[in-house]
Amino acid sequence: MSFTDHPEGLHATYQRETGLALSLTLPRADLWALFATRFTEADLVLVLRHLKRGIQNQERRPGCLKLSNLIWDLDKFEEDLALARALARRPQTSARDRALAELRPTTTTTTATASADAKPIGHYIEELRKAVL
Repeated sequence: MSFTDHPEGLHATYQRETGLALSLTLPRADLWALFATRFTEADLVLVLRHLKRGIQNQERRPGCLKLSNLIWDLDKFEEDLALARALARRPQTSARDRALAELRPTTTTTTATASADAKPIGHYIEELRKAVL
């Protein structure tokens, strides 16, 4: 157990990562001490950053960062941790790669003809420029 795994260090990390200023009361210190028996500061940071990305993407609400929501039920924290780890392992596709995938030619067995919804190549080039910038 490192110094930051003590209640004071974990609470300081929580405050730094969330920007929330909460006093370290005895009940909160007890929660952090219990948290430290199962998890580390790195686990806390991983979950908080995962939750903040979810808020930024409008997939989560800011209330998920409340201390009572985060560590009151350590089984729920463990679930969030497992999800954050799984998503961290998943390769991320960049906007550039997604745009290039759209531009990749496909082969068909029939002769291709322009359809009513076909877009000129300039449209795709502009989309690629936007994705790269």
